[in-house]
Amino acid sequence: MIRRIGLGASALIVAGYGGAIGFLKLNETNLVFQPAAYGGRESIPLADSLGLALEEVRIPSTDGIELATWIVRVADSTAPWILSCHGNAGNITLLRRQRFYADLNRAGFNVLAFDYRGYGTSTDAQPTEPGLQADALAAYRFLRDRLAVPAERIVIYGHSLGGGVATALATEVPSAGLIVEGTFTSVPDVGKERYPWLPVRQLASVRFDNSAKIAGLQVPLMVMHARHDGTIPFRHGERLFQMARHPKRFVPLGGDHDTAWELDRDTYLPAFADFVRTVTPASARGYPAALPTSQ
Repeated sequence: MIRRIGLGASALIVAGYGGAIGFLKLNETNLVFQPAAYGGRESIPLADSLGLALEEVRIPSTDGIELATWIVRVADSTAPWILSCHGNAGNITLLRRQRFYADLNRAGFNVLAFDYRGYGTSTDAQPTEPGLQADALAAYRFLRDRLAVPAERIVIYGHSLGGGVATALATEVPSAGLIVEGTFTSVPDVGKERYPWLPVRQLASVRFDNSAKIAGLQVPLMVMHARHDGTIPFRHGERLFQMARHPKRFVPLGGDHDTAWELDRDTYLPAFADFVRTVTPASARGYPAALPTSQ
């Protein structure tokens, strides 16, 4: 009897473990890409109070995909451009993202923000890692080819999952620099921390392996990370910074994963603006030899 009970319990454990593996594998895409979160794909109108000069365009990507895109300009035609890659949830019209674009505008920067495939009003298609990378490249090419923006005036920025998109792009195309905020070493690393009893690294097909790419980065880097980030732990930002070559800068922040920019504005905005102005000098004299390593 005891043996039968033991065998039955073992069978239940094995079945449960296998079920957990199956659930994780079947739902991997939905766990990583969440366009239905934060109001889903609904487009929020531009807030009049922000005073943004907005241009809405659609950028062609691969496979017939069109990307909903916001261009927010400043009056200075020579001002730097921020190519913004947002996180895994919601879309570019979220009110807090609008406020972020407005802050960047007030700092003197143009912004190009786009929605990945399957997000916002971009073409309805399943988001994938190669797909998001192709979309970012399409946005970059729009800046270079259609708007004739020189590479040395483009700073690529990515938040959270967008840090993976931005890092991949920055290793493929010329730019003035890369800023990543609240970004992970890799998706499997995050998954392993959340599901330590499952073979996440073996199961994962979505990887966004920043740790494998960051060491080969050829442009200045700034890593920003909230000390109390409850979504992507602070140690991920520290590791990425350690792996990167100079010139680089690390900026620890207050707040949390989605709140650092607003709750620690006195640190965030000056650091962001200083980095952009440093790597996009008014005269075309190339990249700086060094940046402060911390702030």
